[in-house]
Amino acid sequence: MFIENDKLLMLSQVYFLEVGKMIAIQTKYIGASNTKGSRIKAWTVNGQSVTIPFPHEFSNEKCHFQAVKALVEKYGLEWDISNMRFGGVKEGYVFCFSDSIIQ
Repeated sequence: MFIENDKLLMLSQVYFLEVGKMIAIQTKYIGASNTKGSRIKAWTVNGQSVTIPFPHEFSNEKCHFQAVKALVEKYGLEWDISNMRFGGVKEGYVFCFSDSIIQ
């Protein structure tokens, strides 16, 4: 049976949510506009998102992690983000959990 890539991704996301696994959080930098300063946006595949002002007091990846922390706080998620892993992607970073493994 052939499943298109976007449908396969959607099915895998539903699987992870159903079995209680943590999902990845993606972040990206949004440059300043005429009306807003630079920002960092963090979001999950299930529609949770938050945008924060760019925290200039931190290094690049720590700026993105601040957005992850804001997302977890905004939605009251009981996720332990103290041991997250991350990697760079074209638009920013993806943060994931060390206990999210494929079995």
